[in-house]
Amino acid sequence: MAAVLAPVPASAPAGDPIFVIEVAGTQYECREHSYSANVTRLADSGTITIPAPDGFVVSRAGLVPVGTACPRGALCTLYCSDPAVSGGALLPRLRGRVVRRHIGAGADGTELRLCIADLGWHLSSCGRVFKNLEGVTWSTLLASQVLDPALGWGFAGIRSDNDLNVGFKLGRQGAEAYRQRQLDPKALIRFQIEVGQTLDSLLVQYARINKWLVNVSVDGYLQFFQPSYKRPALYTFIRRRPPHAGANNIISASLDETAETYTHVECWSTIVVRNKETNAKAQVDPNAGRYHGEYPKKGQRGFTAPLPFYRSYTFSDTEQMGRDQVDARARWQWQRFEFDAWSYQVEVKGHSQNGHPFVEDTMCEVHDEILGVDGLFYVSAVDCRRRIARGGFDRSAGTRATLTLNRPNLLGA
Repeated sequence: MAAVLAPVPASAPAGDPIFVIEVAGTQYECREHSYSANVTRLADSGTITIPAPDGFVVSRAGLVPVGTACPRGALCTLYCSDPAVSGGALLPRLRGRVVRRHIGAGADGTELRLCIADLGWHLSSCGRVFKNLEGVTWSTLLASQVLDPALGWGFAGIRSDNDLNVGFKLGRQGAEAYRQRQLDPKALIRFQIEVGQTLDSLLVQYARINKWLVNVSVDGYLQFFQPSYKRPALYTFIRRRPPHAGANNIISASLDETAETYTHVECWSTIVVRNKETNAKAQVDPNAGRYHGEYPKKGQRGFTAPLPFYRSYTFSDTEQMGRDQVDARARWQWQRFEFDAWSYQVEVKGHSQNGHPFVEDTMCEVHDEILGVDGLFYVSAVDCRRRIARGGFDRSAGTRATLTLNRPNLLGA
């Protein structure tokens, strides 16, 4: 279980959430922060600023020379302390690495600026070239390419849902039922890691076949999961016209829609022809061994086309998949087009609502009369930031959160 630490006395205004970074057991309070988490992105990231007056960074353990504090590549954990959530306890937001550090003069004196990323950042490394993994299971693949202790990446293991991770971020330590599910034990189809192929592209490619998303939890687990649309709505965002604007809590909102989607998707894949009968067939049929999947099927009931005209997308998947897999692959691709074709962004004050921190892979309720958005939606991304005003009117200053919402029941449905 991820640790929940005692709150740190904050320099922020009373009631304002603060971010704290812990490196090698030492905690530093962040003066400004920008943190981003997205279910469709493997690695979450953040940028934080720590005051360094006279060349020393102030930590809970005392003064630390700015030149040695939070070294490049160090393992770190980013926490948020929000007085409105769990009594201000430090709840984890990201466990990862310091990927960049910059020491310079800021508007308020010398400061240390850190760019951090969760452990998924390691997967931008290239895989072991020409490693043939024919017939291995997912567990074997991950053990050899990601979890090998010799790599020093620090992953705690593999998890096949996002429930516990969401619980950690919300501060519900074990409050919700949690059952660990196993990854599909079936052997992978034949493939080989090529020169220049990164592990993140490899994992995302194979996760798509099973309709999984991939990310890293705050306790260091590499996760393969499908979005959860059955969670109760934790947040409500309201923007009504006068005289009913008293309950409004939206600073700004935007709606983005695109026709860059499709009414029909086809996937083609090839199975290597190996036996005598199919080899003979291949001599007269150049398409022998090819599998074709589509979504929707011709005449499929219950399907409503997203466009008032026909628009087709066909693609070839280089992996050797059977008939069931190419159908699933075509459906997932159509769902992803639809998921990306509609998004609503809302900006609000603070980092929480009604005691619940803003967390991705959750559900919310929206009533926006101005843009005509109303109903239940899936929170796919959360961006939290705190910026100090530096004279005059500064629209970007303050503690704000921007949430990206998408229509539910698409990815993983």
